[in-house]
Amino acid sequence: MKKLLLTILIIIGAFYLEADIVASVGDHKITYDQLWDTMQLFKDRYNLSLVNIRQLALDKLIDEQVLLSYAKERGISVDEDELDAYFIRELGNHSRFQTNGIFDYAKYREFKKTETGDKIIGEMKRDILVSKTETLIRNSLSVSDEILLQNFINDNIEIDLSYALVDVEKANVTADFTSEEAIDYFAANRKNYKTLPRVKFRFFIVFNEEFREDAETYYDHLNSMNDYTDQDSLEADPDSLRTAFIFREMQNNSRKKALEQLMLWKQDLMTDYTFIETPYLNQENQLGDLPREVIMTALELEKNEFSEPINIDSGYLILQLIDKQKPESAELSEIKDIVWQDYIEIKTNQLFADEFKRYFGNNIDDFIIPAAVVYKIEINKPKHFFSSQRDQYRETIKDLIMANANDEKNLENIIRDYRLKDYSNIIYLERFTNKDEVDQIIVSHLKNKQNSGFIETEDNTVFYKVNSYFPEYIPDYRDIEQDINDMIYINQLDTSTYQDYYDTHKSDFTTPDSLMLGGVFIRINADTLAVDPLKVNNFYQKNINSFYREYSVEFDYIYTENYPYAQRIKYYLDRDVDIELLRLCFGEEYDLPRNTMINLKDLPSELQNTIKNLPVEGTSNILNLNSGYLVIRKLREFQAGLRKFSEVEQEIAYKFKYEEADSVAFYRAKTVFDSTRYYSQSKKFASEDELFKTSFLPADSEFEILGDIGEYRKDLLRIWTNEKLSNIVKLPEGYAVVYLLGRSYSRQLDYQESLPRIKEVLAARNRYKTAKEYINNLKEQIQNGDDPESLLFFLGGWHQAENLPVSSQIFGQEFSHLIFSDIIKRDNGYYSPVINLSEDKLLFYRIDRITRITQQEFAAQKDSYRDELIDKKYREWLAQYKTKLDIKIRI
Repeated sequence: MKKLLLTILIIIGAFYLEADIVASVGDHKITYDQLWDTMQLFKDRYNLSLVNIRQLALDKLIDEQVLLSYAKERGISVDEDELDAYFIRELGNHSRFQTNGIFDYAKYREFKKTETGDKIIGEMKRDILVSKTETLIRNSLSVSDEILLQNFINDNIEIDLSYALVDVEKANVTADFTSEEAIDYFAANRKNYKTLPRVKFRFFIVFNEEFREDAETYYDHLNSMNDYTDQDSLEADPDSLRTAFIFREMQNNSRKKALEQLMLWKQDLMTDYTFIETPYLNQENQLGDLPREVIMTALELEKNEFSEPINIDSGYLILQLIDKQKPESAELSEIKDIVWQDYIEIKTNQLFADEFKRYFGNNIDDFIIPAAVVYKIEINKPKHFFSSQRDQYRETIKDLIMANANDEKNLENIIRDYRLKDYSNIIYLERFTNKDEVDQIIVSHLKNKQNSGFIETEDNTVFYKVNSYFPEYIPDYRDIEQDINDMIYINQLDTSTYQDYYDTHKSDFTTPDSLMLGGVFIRINADTLAVDPLKVNNFYQKNINSFYREYSVEFDYIYTENYPYAQRIKYYLDRDVDIELLRLCFGEEYDLPRNTMINLKDLPSELQNTIKNLPVEGTSNILNLNSGYLVIRKLREFQAGLRKFSEVEQEIAYKFKYEEADSVAFYRAKTVFDSTRYYSQSKKFASEDELFKTSFLPADSEFEILGDIGEYRKDLLRIWTNEKLSNIVKLPEGYAVVYLLGRSYSRQLDYQESLPRIKEVLAARNRYKTAKEYINNLKEQIQNGDDPESLLFFLGGWHQAENLPVSSQIFGQEFSHLIFSDIIKRDNGYYSPVINLSEDKLLFYRIDRITRITQQEFAAQKDSYRDELIDKKYREWLAQYKTKLDIKIRI
């Protein structure tokens, strides 16, 4: 302020030139001269670029004018006494206003009458009003000492936790089952536990998309010469034909290029593609979004051997095996889940075998189910064929089997000639789970009346055919002994327990309402529309205040739950390997936004400082987040301020395009709606690709095109078959006119019909109750001094987390806030009760350390912390108030 006033005094007498307008707030104009003067202040104060200095200066001038607008709205003013006192305090010692070393009021009054004095006093009055208004606003945003203390505690508290997060299914045992016994079981049977073979390999990928332009040019050339005709597609849509041809041509070129690169690679010559090297992998690992065939192919190769091109849908991959590790004795830590389940199964059989068998014999009628005898032929994938030849080989055999499915003699010849494996077995159609995964898939096919067909698995193709059905079949005791424990529990319950549960949950036991729907769907298509650039610019100028943003960033990342993958990701990103390629090879789905501008404050607290401190184009270290690992590449950053027109032009233009396209789609749908009563009539007003018809589905299902119909389900159930829904349905991508084509009402199930489901529910409750009792028992042992690492070894382990803020989401977004709200009320050494974190997860934790801020520390930092908090609130208020004003920027 002083520097500004001294500068004004120095330029007294200088003439004033009308300057260009750079911005306006309502009717008030901000001139270029004002901007330039303010920029000089920032230039002396900050070591920033001229562009950033200009932005800071412009923001300051706009903020000041916003405060003046607020002052006018609220009647805030500066009286003469305030103005005189301010002038004397700031300039009373200047020689121009003194006589014999004392401030001379007469000189001051004379100065006020001059044109220059009037201008200077006006500037002073403006500065005082801005400062006074800001002070009043900040005072109104002040918080009580109690709230301030609570915020301060939350921001400064330090928490170290130990915790167990346990699957209900793993803990569904009694106190007879212990980790010590499971370890002893493993030691006695160690020879039965071998690791899977593992491979390490390097590979490169040739993507189909590289050849799109060539393929499109080639198609258009053939089309113009009338040289291309696909006899099988004469009736096809020309666009579909073009798409199919181009895709096939891209694939051919991609595979050809891959083979060329393979020849160079085998000769140790330079190739055009980046090589990616994997960590050691086994057949149960997944390599990003790449097909499992990649790892399976590597397992078939010998050291230094190359694969042929592997089709990965988006292109072709070629790999070379670096190393192969043969199966060896497995370490317990690698297979503890398998060992625990084996131990439970064997011990359960030992403890309850006699009881289970007795129950099975005494209640044989309860186990009668429908079953089927199924004949199967396995078509194994031959290792010596290339992948394209394998596909051709399988298709040849499949065609032969289908053509001779009912000719036993011919099938025998096919099986002998191609060295296939065939066998028959019984599968259970209801109630009990078949141990073979293929059998379970066959059950689902049979429910859809598919009595024969092929099933694709990771390792082979299976042909199945039902030879006979048994409406009443007693399963093999050994197949279902794991289910008998639940059956014993629920049948030991008093019959009144089932009846009481039915009476209190009767509405849960109904058949679903089922619907078949049809209609017309008009899609919103904004891509083909244009918008007047002047209209876009005018919208920006009139709504410029809405384009204010906080400090924001744009970044990309790769997430994985596999630490060796994270290490490879970091290694290659540091060497500028394409992030999309690495995501395909190593990444997993994660719900963090990417490649879009996002307010830093909207990101998880664990990431905010890391991303803010990264340089643009910088790559983070490996970050541990929610039981996985994240590597981040920062793409851009955006300082707080108003977004430039160039940044939002396309965004605004699309808004207008979408609004127009939305209107067009709505009125097209309205034409159909107003002109029809029945579905059959809609064909006159819509093209074939706009019509849709669903199958019969439960009314609470997701329907094709429509998705969830919950908000208009009742209306659909009330109208007559073939009639139209009483309103046009707005969907995310368009509008639909919907007709009811068929309906089947729900029906209340009686007690006997509901009984099997009731027993299932109560059995699940029993599992949950048993697991909770078991975990409570382990918690008590830990409280009594037993080693938690040993007790929880097979149940997920005992985890430590240090220096957690209260905003952490270590237990998930839904639960962490509630848990931390309770933690800050507790002391060191506190054990939580066992918490139902979800349907299949149980949690308990111990507070290892909780360090709260002391009253003395709070007192010492209270004023500065209050200022920080109020400043944050003030900035939020200022941004909100700006949305009410007409702010325009012209630079």
